[in-house]
Order: sequence, then C-alpha cells, then structure tokens
Amino acid sequence: MNKIGIFYGTEQGMTEMMAQVMYRVLGDDIASEPVNVNRASVAQLLSYQP
Repeated sequence: MNKIGIFYGTEQGMTEMMAQVMYRVLGDDIASEPVNVNRASVAQLLSYQP
C-alpha cells in the first residue's frame, strides 16, 4: 500500500501544526511524515501517486 504524502506551506506555523495532527491521526502505516513544501525535493514530490 502506498503512503499518503502530507506537504504543507506555512508562514506562522499553524499549517505545520495541523499537518502534524493529520499525520498522528492517520498514523505511520498510512501517511508519511509531513514535509514543508519549500524544503521538499522534486524526488519527494514525485514519489507519491496523484
């Protein structure tokens, strides 16, 4: 099973906090750890199916 990628963009940190909440609710078996889209590599973005 493919994991869900959680990518976020934030200026004040609220979106990052919500991404972490979603990750904890979904769990490590379903989702990958959240990544700030500004720090994500092209390879990371392309490793998930649309």
